[in-house]
Amino acid sequence: MKLDLFSTTALCVSLACLVPFGDSSAAELLPPDRNLRGIRALGLGVPAVSLTGVPQGETSLNNPVWTGFESKALQKSVLRGMIFPGLTLGANGTTRSLGRAYFGGRGSTQTAIENFLKAAQNEQTPYGFFEMAPSLTIMRFQWALFARTQVEGFVWQPSSDTNVQSSGVSNETASGRISTDILALTSIETQMSVNALVERGTAISFSTPYKNTGVTLGVTARPTWRSEFSGNVDLSDPLVAESAKNLRARFNETRGMPVDFGLNVRFPRFATKPSLGVKLDDVGDTYYRAANHLHQSFVQKSNLSAGIAGWLFQGKSASTQCTIAGHHLNDSRLLKVSTVGAGCEIHFRGQIEGDAVVDAPLILRFGGTKDGLSYGASWDMAFALLEVASTSVSVNGPLGSASRKDRRYFLRLSVDASQP
Repeated sequence: MKLDLFSTTALCVSLACLVPFGDSSAAELLPPDRNLRGIRALGLGVPAVSLTGVPQGETSLNNPVWTGFESKALQKSVLRGMIFPGLTLGANGTTRSLGRAYFGGRGSTQTAIENFLKAAQNEQTPYGFFEMAPSLTIMRFQWALFARTQVEGFVWQPSSDTNVQSSGVSNETASGRISTDILALTSIETQMSVNALVERGTAISFSTPYKNTGVTLGVTARPTWRSEFSGNVDLSDPLVAESAKNLRARFNETRGMPVDFGLNVRFPRFATKPSLGVKLDDVGDTYYRAANHLHQSFVQKSNLSAGIAGWLFQGKSASTQCTIAGHHLNDSRLLKVSTVGAGCEIHFRGQIEGDAVVDAPLILRFGGTKDGLSYGASWDMAFALLEVASTSVSVNGPLGSASRKDRRYFLRLSVDASQP
């Protein structure tokens, strides 16, 4: 039997679901990662699995079916994109306040830290995100490197009837002097539940349209090394050299080979030109093998995202595309209402090409879910693409603590060196 490219790709994906990634029966199930990835999805509040016109630097994060998708002017080019640095920064109100205090020149560094810790006692949720992901797209293939770090905390007070008094005497540490004023502020009365994750690796993506049916398949393989920590720490630990060293040693090191599969079906003959998108991250679940006997292996459960999108209108000056989508739809541990939402994009002065709008210099995004509203924007300049986003998430603390709403802010800078 003769197989075409479409059938071959589908067969490879099916076989990937059957390949054992390790002894999953002995592995720990990792709790679901509910954070959206990609600044476009963060601005919409929902996965961008069905929206057309995904920037080349984020195809593996949104849906691999858009690898190599671009305007008609570039369709005959072999080199479709060369993105650098693909830099994304993320923070929330607590982190921004610390940054302003630390770099604003108001008082000493110790004063800045003390002010931050005092604010942290007032039920703060520190958060920070950093990612660098350069990529190279040649026709329908994309190769990307990625290195990302995410740290989020949940400050809580296990005891409210203990009042530690400061003696004003400083303690010596391996890195210098730390005032007991700080140690008093960060006594057992104030702890933080910390989730920290460092990921690095590469992502190889490929997409193929099936003749003229409007169906496109995409696959991403992303060998990944992970280093993570989850637990409670006293807030003084990161300030003391020896404690910080011990904290770093408690990170769990693993490596795995996730495979993601994407599908998109477009119906350009209808008035709204709808598009149906599906993405399955970690096909067949991903086994992350421990780096050595001191670390623990685990299984990352698959994450099914799906959505439908359509154009409310397309015009020369502005076009609006909206979507209803959700993620973790296959996870019975989550309420579906908390993972489903809607979002819209307004493209200004973009070129209409069939059921897509491309090369819009300005795009506004907004949407949201049960967790809250999201919004964002994209500026396509002659030399770079600058994107911003803000989203609201629910942060869970230790057992017995109520979840908190946390608003986070993101900025991404991409320079496409392939463009003249």
